[in-house]
Amino acid sequence: MSAPAAPTHLAKKAPEDDAYSFYLFRMLQSLRQSIRAIDMHSTVLVQQHNISGPQLVCLKELAADDDVATAELARRVHLSPTTVKDIVGRLRDKGLLEAVEENGQVVRLTMTNKGHQLLKDAPIPIQDVLANGFAKLPEGEQETIVQSLERVVDLLDARNVDAAPMLETGPLTMAPEVKQAFWQSVPVSAAGVAPGNTLDIRPAREEDKPLLMQFINSSTEWYRNLVTEDDLAEHEVDMEWADINFKRREFYIGYDENNTPVGTISLQFFGDYAYLGYIYVDTSHVGKAYGKQLMDFAKAECKTRGAKGMVLIAHPKATWAIKAYQKYGFDLVYRDKADILAWNDGALKPYYEDFFMLFLYDFAKRD
Repeated sequence: MSAPAAPTHLAKKAPEDDAYSFYLFRMLQSLRQSIRAIDMHSTVLVQQHNISGPQLVCLKELAADDDVATAELARRVHLSPTTVKDIVGRLRDKGLLEAVEENGQVVRLTMTNKGHQLLKDAPIPIQDVLANGFAKLPEGEQETIVQSLERVVDLLDARNVDAAPMLETGPLTMAPEVKQAFWQSVPVSAAGVAPGNTLDIRPAREEDKPLLMQFINSSTEWYRNLVTEDDLAEHEVDMEWADINFKRREFYIGYDENNTPVGTISLQFFGDYAYLGYIYVDTSHVGKAYGKQLMDFAKAECKTRGAKGMVLIAHPKATWAIKAYQKYGFDLVYRDKADILAWNDGALKPYYEDFFMLFLYDFAKRD
């Protein structure tokens, strides 16, 4: 059976024209059907319920836990705080949310009766429809779909397009840390590095302190409502912090093929284990396996020095970071503060932050 002819405007044909045209036709049609389905769903929401898809997703999240701050809501729906702040303002204007403010800042959001009623009347978000069907597929089929879609993104040269993990047309800004965590599955070569994206990782120098500060301060807003005021000083750093920690820690900076600094990682050795205190990739360079390369470098350095493993700590609500660590191979070993402070003869006492959990990468177990 011969393949139906595709429209002549599609593209320059490749060898085996009939099959190529048939598959290209099906791919473009499938993409267009998906886009139209999202548009149609958005139209129904706006025309019949006066709400957008992202607004509905935020409202649905608040229904599950009706007492959170704007920054926490942003983390849960994987959007930037600025985007969610705008959404919250619109929901308040519509009478669907109420906000408790302190010193002019929104500290807690709660749904109104009108908001609860809208959730009962409105259709579920279209991404939930997709998620429910996706969850029923075998893991192998899930992986195949994801890899195929990511390959389409690469064919469109759109890997660096800022796009939140939400089915909605129009601009939506995703948080840098979330973007990094969600794009860990970028196709890589057998060596574990995306072709052409190999990092040159070098020890940081004194003159690199402002650069280190820039990397670390890039995620300040994501920790502001997670950590205590005292602990925030480890996430909103200044030159005094840089002077002290440059002496305490070994900082390394990764440079891409254009000699552009794209990320940093720090090491401290305590007996048989190395503590990874800071792991950051510049937000404009995510999706290139740079985070993995920094971790691989740290692992190799630790093994060279005879270490048995690597440890790090993470806040339980910093899900973007925890997903990346566990995907790499770190195991959660301690949640309790007393256990963490007692670990390795108290090595982490100077670095512990309230509520943080301890993760371990054991070389004997993993490699």
